[in-house]
Amino acid sequence: MQAVNPIIEVSYSQPRPGSGQDLNTKQMNNNITIKNLSLMYGKKQVLKNINQEIEEKKITAIIGPSGCGKSTLLRCINRMNELIPETKVEGEILFHKKNIYAADTDVTEIRRKIGMVFQKPNPFPKSIFDNVAYGLRINGTKDKRKISETVEATLQDCGLLKEVKDRIHSPAMELSGGQQQRLCIARALAIEPEIILMDEPCSALDPSSTFKIEELMMKLKKRYTVIIVTHNMQQAARASDITGFLYMGKLIEYGDTNTLFTNPKEKLTEDYISGNFG
Repeated sequence: MQAVNPIIEVSYSQPRPGSGQDLNTKQMNNNITIKNLSLMYGKKQVLKNINQEIEEKKITAIIGPSGCGKSTLLRCINRMNELIPETKVEGEILFHKKNIYAADTDVTEIRRKIGMVFQKPNPFPKSIFDNVAYGLRINGTKDKRKISETVEATLQDCGLLKEVKDRIHSPAMELSGGQQQRLCIARALAIEPEIILMDEPCSALDPSSTFKIEELMMKLKKRYTVIIVTHNMQQAARASDITGFLYMGKLIEYGDTNTLFTNPKEKLTEDYISGNFG
C-alpha cells in the first residue's frame, strides 16, 4: 500500500537571492520542520496550513489522491517550484533550524544539500561516468582522482558498479530504465546531500527494477533522510517508516507507517487506504 508523509507543500513567489545561510553545520540535526505552510498558485490554494516535522534518517512517504499537492510539497522542500509564475508561499520550512525561504538563503546550497530524483529517469546525454561527475565538476571539484573515486564509490553504493564497470564511458541512455533511475540517484548522491527527495521514483519501472530501488532506499536511510511521494500504497507500506496522508492540500494524518495502515485514526484515511474513496 502507499504511505504518505504529510510534510511539505510550498512554492515560491520569486527567487530570493542572497549570500546564504550556513547550511554546513554538521552538528545540527537535518530534520525538516514545516510551520503553518500554505501555498497559492494564483488564486488557487494548493496547500493549507501544513505543520509537520520530518524525522532524520527515516523514510517518509507521502500518499494521497492525484492533485492533492504531494509533488508540489516535495518540490518545495528544495525550492524547485521557484520559477512557477504567481506562486505564493506563507509559513516556513526549517532546515538546520533556518527558514529556507529567508531572504538571505543561498538557493544553490539548499539544492545541493537537498537532492531530488524525479518520476521519469532523466540522465544527461553524456556518459555514465560524466553523469555522476557532473555535479562535482559544477561545484568546483577539479581533482581527477577525487572525481574518479567518488564516481566509483557512488555507483557502488547504488548497486551499479558491477553492472556498468566495463562500459562506464558509454552513453547513459543505453542503460535500462531501472539502471537509469539508479544512475540518477547516484548523480544526486555524488555531491553529498543530506536529504533525498524522490517523486514517484518507481512509477515507470518494472517490478524487478522497483525492488532494486526499494532495496537502495533502505540502504540510503542509514546515511540520509529520504522523503518519497508514491501512488503505490503497497510500496509505502513496505519501504517507509513514517507515512503522511494528504488530501485537498491538507495533512489529514501522519505517523508510524504500520499504525497508519493498520489502525488509522481518521475515517478519511481509512477510506483511502481501503479503496473506499470518492
